[in-house]
Amino acid sequence: MLMPVGHIPGLAGTRTAMKLGDERRTEELGHLKLALATFALQLDAFELRTHEALLAVEKPVTEISHLNGGPAHRRDRGPPEG
Repeated sequence: MLMPVGHIPGLAGTRTAMKLGDERRTEELGHLKLALATFALQLDAFELRTHEALLAVEKPVTEISHLNGGPAHRRDRGPPEG
């Protein structure tokens, strides 16, 4: 009588249990992959927002003194009249 490949007499029930365990591991692996991909997307979005915020903070605020009549404007044009 030929036996199926991988069949060990007396362990028929164990093979079914191993399949269930394998299915659970495969399902858990899928959940972990999804969680990792989600985390990677959230991290990318966070880095993008942080990078934009840092660029806004590092950019100096410059005034156009010749348009708003600031000290440089008066210095170039002489003392204010009044």
